[in-house]
Amino acid sequence: MQTIKKLDLTKVGVSYNYCRICGYQPQTQLDEPTYGPIRFWEPDDGWLIGTLCRHCAGEYATRQPKPDDFAYAEHFGDVATSIDTDEDPMEAITFTPETEGILARMVREKAEQKAAEEGRRVALAAQGKKAITLRKSEKKAILQRKDDYDVLFYGEAWGNITFNMTGYTGYLPAPKKDVDQGEDPWTLLVIGECSLSAYRQEITALNREWKIYYEDKTRIPNNH
Repeated sequence: MQTIKKLDLTKVGVSYNYCRICGYQPQTQLDEPTYGPIRFWEPDDGWLIGTLCRHCAGEYATRQPKPDDFAYAEHFGDVATSIDTDEDPMEAITFTPETEGILARMVREKAEQKAAEEGRRVALAAQGKKAITLRKSEKKAILQRKDDYDVLFYGEAWGNITFNMTGYTGYLPAPKKDVDQGEDPWTLLVIGECSLSAYRQEITALNREWKIYYEDKTRIPNNH
């Protein structure tokens, strides 16, 4: 596979296959052709190898992965998650614009932000602060009888639980057993519709788990 720093469709073969993004397909040799094979990033699907029309090539061919893309966590390092071309996929061209350095910086800054957030939580846990607390939400519908609550995770807004027909619904952060670098340390705990007291009981249990979680992270191994 070849990598080119800027979009130049003269470097790509002319094709009459359909465009992988918009579906356009030339019907005669007089129609505008498509181009491929091109390896490009699709935010929801990851790296794809296929054919693009001129318009979609201008939008997608130089697009680079971003940490907020749906496919980023799972497919960032893949060569291709889907190959949809009649040509030899090994001849696919990847266009890598000069913005690659900017995107690399974005990835690094996001990782640094995650590390800083985790460092703050470690420090608060060492001070004995509770991981999960509830705060009455300021938002309330006109005819709503019960208060909604914001879920705070070490003092930061994390989510909310809202009153439904017969009880409260929402999610709570539970410790994740295996956390890769740059990932959030929680997984979503779904309790279902139940009373506020049931949520408070679950929060008490989760706070014990978070206390152990951060104690394990800060404990210095004794090799003696």
